[in-house]
Amino acid sequence: MIPETLRLKGFAGIRAGLGRDELALDLAQLAGDAQLVALSGPNGAGKTTVMDNLQPYRLLPSRASSFSPAGFSFYEHLVLPESVKEFVWRHDGRRYRSTLVFRMNGRRKTEAYLHVEENAQWVPVKLADGTLSDGRAETYDACVETLLGNPETFFTSVFAAQNRRPLSSYTAGEIKELMVELLGLAQIRQACEKASAVARLLRTTLDERRRALSGFGDLDQRIGALQQALARSTQDVARITQRKAAAQAGVERAHESVVQLGAEHDANRGVEERRAATNRRLADAREALAKALSTLGQDREREQARVAQLAAELREAGELAEQHRTALAGRRKEANAVLAKKEAIAAAIEQAKSMGEAEERLRAALEAAQAKHQAREEQSRALAVLRTEADGLRRQAGDAALRAAGLRQRFGLTDAVPCRGTELQPRCELLTDARDARVMLPSADAEVRRIGARLEVIGAETGRLEIAIDAHGDTARGLRVAQGELRTLTEERRRVEALAALRASLQQAEQRLAEYTAAEEEIKLSIKAATERFARESERAAANIAAIDQLCKEQADTGQASIRLIEAELAALPPAFDANRIATAEAGLRSARAQLHAEDSAYVAANKQEAALQAELDELRTRASAIAKTRSEVSRIEGELGWWNLLAKALGNDGVIALCVDDAGPELARLTNELLLACYGPRFTVSIRTQVETVKKELREGFDVMVFDAETGQAKSVAVMSGGERIFINEALTRAIALYLTRSSGRRYETLFCDEADGALDSERKRMFMQMKREVLRLGGYTREFFVSQTPELTQMADVVIDVGAFSKSSITTSAHAVA
Repeated sequence: MIPETLRLKGFAGIRAGLGRDELALDLAQLAGDAQLVALSGPNGAGKTTVMDNLQPYRLLPSRASSFSPAGFSFYEHLVLPESVKEFVWRHDGRRYRSTLVFRMNGRRKTEAYLHVEENAQWVPVKLADGTLSDGRAETYDACVETLLGNPETFFTSVFAAQNRRPLSSYTAGEIKELMVELLGLAQIRQACEKASAVARLLRTTLDERRRALSGFGDLDQRIGALQQALARSTQDVARITQRKAAAQAGVERAHESVVQLGAEHDANRGVEERRAATNRRLADAREALAKALSTLGQDREREQARVAQLAAELREAGELAEQHRTALAGRRKEANAVLAKKEAIAAAIEQAKSMGEAEERLRAALEAAQAKHQAREEQSRALAVLRTEADGLRRQAGDAALRAAGLRQRFGLTDAVPCRGTELQPRCELLTDARDARVMLPSADAEVRRIGARLEVIGAETGRLEIAIDAHGDTARGLRVAQGELRTLTEERRRVEALAALRASLQQAEQRLAEYTAAEEEIKLSIKAATERFARESERAAANIAAIDQLCKEQADTGQASIRLIEAELAALPPAFDANRIATAEAGLRSARAQLHAEDSAYVAANKQEAALQAELDELRTRASAIAKTRSEVSRIEGELGWWNLLAKALGNDGVIALCVDDAGPELARLTNELLLACYGPRFTVSIRTQVETVKKELREGFDVMVFDAETGQAKSVAVMSGGERIFINEALTRAIALYLTRSSGRRYETLFCDEADGALDSERKRMFMQMKREVLRLGGYTREFFVSQTPELTQMADVVIDVGAFSKSSITTSAHAVA
């Protein structure tokens, strides 16, 4: 696999490192025919982002927790609503184009396409099994893995990403998975899976056959039990047949008895018709009497209900009248209370007239007191300002007096300096300072006089304001007194005006008292009329009830006389035919028929049971022959299952694959030692152990890399070596796997990748590291290696250096220079 062009759009590492959303690299043009190509640039420039994308798998190896595309998400490393990776690469003489489109505008969606160039046209890749790269991630991954193998092998052997696990930390199971790809053991693995699938199918079939056998139980015992049950059922059918014949004879005898009693009943039918007509007349007479008495009882109840209704209306009228009297009494009390205040209301009306004038006088006095108090406050504030200004002027006057005194002292030194009149006079700084003081002295004296004059003005103004403030007196107290008097008068006036407002209520109260007296008279008259009406209606109802009672007595006597006559006529008829004899005979007939029906049902059930037992017995005899056949099949499947299990185990990880891994260990060790000898010298020799010793001194499947140090004469596991030595050994072992893969499986990747694998190496080991790269290229026949290193010396040892940081300045031009 040889990278040709790469275009990245919307990747966070490119935006953070280069400040742009899109980067395009023509790797074929930049690298030319170079073998070692270095990606350079400062930390954070995006080198790892570019390196991680120089492969077609759907993951970034330095940021993935595993080498499975299903366990990695690009969306955490993208910044645009629609991001794109377009990667053109060559493999086995054909050009391919990988296009990954990531959309994050709303619902996340990934589209993945793999095209191959045919006749200068890009067409979707189609595998031999019909799988077509149609934009789905699953079909894309299947196509890439068919061309390049699984990602675990690719990133373990030829792509050394940042933060990758050292090969020495792989478990035995992981090593076996890797070696299956390296050794081309996929067919053996597929054969193992097929053998396991056949074994699972045989095991399922065997379980079904065993469950079928377990369901049969002891079939012979069940057949014997069914034969005995069938014999008993045949005997039951015979007994039930005899009972059925006896029940049929009983039905015939009962039917003859019913027919004979029916003939006797027909002979006595005329007497029964007269008896029925007389009974109907008796019932009609009794019904007419009961109906008449019921009608009279209803009339009596209506009269009683009317009296009760009148009594209820009288009580209701009394209660309503009492409520009206109570309400009128309360209203009369309220009106009398208003009339009791008649004299106080009149006095309040006269008093309210004079209180208005008094309130006006107090308001005027309050305004005068407020004005006087405000004038005093303003004068006090002005006095405070003058006093503050006077204090500041006094401080300024003291400073000006001191400055004037100092100037006079400096000027007095004019005659005292020893250089006066000598040739040193022009250069004497003391004499120059004294002359400067003479120039500044008049202005200092003028400042002292100005401040003194201003202080005199302020003193006069201060005295005037103090006299004026004293003349005002305690204005705050006068203001409080005026406010209190006005407040007291206002409250009193409010009370008097509220009392005077009741003048209109006096006339209303007198008028309502007269209305209340008339209403009480009307209530008395209505109660009297209701009482008289109740008395009249009660007497009338009592008379009606007495008349109804008398009519009831007459109706009862007449009706009873008629009933007695009909009963005498009925008693004179001959005795009635005993119908119970017919009922008893009919009951006997029904019982006989029920017995016959029960025996018939029992006969049918016994026949059904006999037929069912016979059918079940026939079925068991058929199944007995099938059981013998099933047992034979179980024995044959058990033998076949053992062979298939043995084949699956032999072709599995612990069988042929484990033997192949053991055989590959010496060859891997030889390639590793060849690289170490060519680049590092004869100091270290590597041996690979595919079986490790347990605590109990037993061997088990494992993977350990032992390193013999010629300088110390000791052998130790690579896991306990120093960081730099472990990196060197691990890189040699990884590249040995790449060489082994090329020679054994026939799959050629043609390009190697390495991202900052020399971090823990010293300067000497770094140069050896570069020698190893060229040796691997030579031994494996690789075209080139892309690598990233933070060591400038190693970067300069490359054939071509691609400065990734230069792409932050332009989106078109690229930067590359050849290194001798």
